[in-house]
Amino acid sequence: MIIERAGCLVEIQLRTRLQDLGAQLVEQESRRSGFGLKFGQGPADLRAYYRVLAAYCELLERRGGNPETSVRRTMELFAATRRLYHNYHKEGGSR
Repeated sequence: MIIERAGCLVEIQLRTRLQDLGAQLVEQESRRSGFGLKFGQGPADLRAYYRVLAAYCELLERRGGNPETSVRRTMELFAATRRLYHNYHKEGGSR
C-alpha cells in the first residue's frame, strides 16, 4: 500500500515475521552479491534457493510452529549455504 504523508509517498508493507526475514535475506544477499534477486535477476540456482526458502517459511507459518525456532533454523541454513553463492560469483558466474 502506498500513501502520501507530508507530501511524500510512503510504502507500507504488512508481513509476518518469517515473510520479513525472507525479504531481509534477499535484500542483504542482493547487496552483497550485486544480483537484483527481488527483480528476478541472478543465477537460476540462487533464485531457486530463495523460492524454496519462501516455501519453507510459508509451511512453517501454516503449521503454526514456534517462530523463534523457525527463524533460528532458517538463519543457520542461510549461513551454511551463503558461501556457495559467494564462490559462484568469484568463479565467474554470470549475473
